[in-house]
Amino acid sequence: MPYSELRKILGDNLKARLKYLNYTQEKASDLAGISNGHFSDLLNGRSWPSDRVLERLAEVLQVHPYELFIPAESKEGAKRERMLEVETLLKEKITKLIHWGLKNFEQGGEVPPEV
Repeated sequence: MPYSELRKILGDNLKARLKYLNYTQEKASDLAGISNGHFSDLLNGRSWPSDRVLERLAEVLQVHPYELFIPAESKEGAKRERMLEVETLLKEKITKLIHWGLKNFEQGGEVPPEV
């Protein structure tokens, strides 16, 4: 696989994780301790991360470093995207139940929200 293709895959996966986590480029670069310009270069395939930057980005974006190099078109990539969708849905439903439980713990009598 050509080096430029790896850069594109990395950039696409970084963008997907930003969207998934609802992070701005500025927030992610700040959390990872890199400049916004360097992060922009990574997103657009103009730069390559050091191993240290890659580890920090993976931590901030809540993935293993190798996952940033899995093409979205691959079977694993598609499965991963579906798993992320399910994870988001479950988080939303669990959050609803927790909020309901906290609100109604002492009061009782109310039926929990449909999830």
